Amino acid sequence: MPLQQLLPNVGTSASPSWTVHNQKQVCIAWKGQGSDPSIYVALTSTLHPDPTTGQYSFSAQQKVLGLGTSASPAIASLNGTLYLFYKGESDTFLYWASSPDGKTWTDRKLLALGDSLFSADNNQHPQTSTAPGRHG
Repeated sequence: MPLQQLLPNVGTSASPSWTVHNQKQVCIAWKGQGSDPSIYVALTSTLHPDPTTGQYSFSAQQKVLGLGTSASPAIASLNGTLYLFYKGESDTFLYWASSPDGKTWTDRKLLALGDSLFSADNNQHPQTSTAPGRHG
């Protein structure tokens, strides 16, 4: 079985990120190609590749809102929700967006850390000069 797969009509100038969503789909996220700062996602229709070809069937790429980044985004799935983390397009702050299905995304949110359950009360805003990563 191949260890890589070409997605037609899709390009990136940074590393893509992927996750398994709801134990049913693979979801990938990437920054646009070259000077395109947009963030795109695509999902498979099933968790497993076609047994004959060894290839996944991905949905057409979808632009995530009007989000922009200058580095690779990171994507993760937790309890039925997809979380997208990314460095700002023209700043060093970290942002996040969420989606239940990879199609409907919430607006961009500045990542805020602190001790409160209420994000408005948290005032620590981590920054980075590179892409966020996902481990585990």
